[in-house]
Amino acid sequence: MLNVVAIMGRLAADPQLRQTTTGKNVASFRIACDRGRRDANGQSQADWLDVVAWDRTAEFVCKYFQKGSLIAIDGRLQSRSYQDKNGNNRTAIEIVANLVISGPNAGGKSVCLKTTGIVQYMFQCGFPVPASEVSELPVFRSIFLDIGDEQSIDNDLSTYSSHLLNMKNMLAGASDRTLALIDEFGSGTEPIIGGAIAEAILERLLAKGCYGVITTHYANIKYYASSTDGIANGAMMFDVQNIRPLFRLETGKPGSSFAVDSM
Repeated sequence: MLNVVAIMGRLAADPQLRQTTTGKNVASFRIACDRGRRDANGQSQADWLDVVAWDRTAEFVCKYFQKGSLIAIDGRLQSRSYQDKNGNNRTAIEIVANLVISGPNAGGKSVCLKTTGIVQYMFQCGFPVPASEVSELPVFRSIFLDIGDEQSIDNDLSTYSSHLLNMKNMLAGASDRTLALIDEFGSGTEPIIGGAIAEAILERLLAKGCYGVITTHYANIKYYASSTDGIANGAMMFDVQNIRPLFRLETGKPGSSFAVDSM
């Protein structure tokens, strides 16, 4: 994850900048990244990187280029290296549209997910929301939820089959204007099989371009998030010395469940 403090650049028509032949919008530019370095006077020193972006991230960057060649940005983008068609090494950045939250039991994962849903719904209903004055929120056409236990004797649904029914409806209606909120992803059945099915569903949701916040304890989901574009890990922090959750979210790395420590 890069802490991007400034961007400057131009639209690029060079097809060599494309990652694949199916790429649509392409942009090349420079970003200033704050890596925590300080000069002798204690001032922050930023590193400039030449990077490439396409599709959703390119559209985001081009939107802000219209406001000036040098713009300040407060946010985090995912970066990775790739080779273009000529074998040249390049750095690409991508907006993280999905967040997998892990961390300690009773550490605030579900509260964080529910807060995201409430704030987004308030915004779409026209209510003021607790956010930075420079924040921008999208308007979704659909918001899908899978939170809690919806087992039903009347409908012949167990804990896991109710989750699967929600996932089926989510996949059928998901698009690039969808927000998916999934709590305890993959739970309710044997962990290895449940984790594998959850990973396959997550891959399909990413392919559809939807946004999402997901909570999980499964290691394979955390690993998938760390090795896949467009999705990032987040962790609810835990004070290991005093054995207590801190109820603070940090992005960029997965968290431990601290199952024994929480007892």
